[in-house]
Amino acid sequence: MNVRLLPSEFDGFLGVDVSLSIPVFVLFLSGVIFGLFVGFVWEWIREMKHRSASNRKSKDLARVENELNQLKRDTGQNEDEVLLLLNNNQSNR
Repeated sequence: MNVRLLPSEFDGFLGVDVSLSIPVFVLFLSGVIFGLFVGFVWEWIREMKHRSASNRKSKDLARVENELNQLKRDTGQNEDEVLLLLNNNQSNR
């Protein structure tokens, strides 16, 4: 099958015959592959806002978890209950 990039009337302007002889299945297969590529790129661009929001939220969550761990360390809530009672008894004397 002959595939032409431009109509044959433009051959006179360009001075070149822009046609290619390839089997039909190669033409069909290349169209499917090109369509898949365009679809994947389109989806990647479309979901970019969701990925950036997810990254922002995970950074905020990590910051809040670090803050919570720091507060637990400062107040002694991570300690064992017995050690916490002993520390409170010593601070009350």
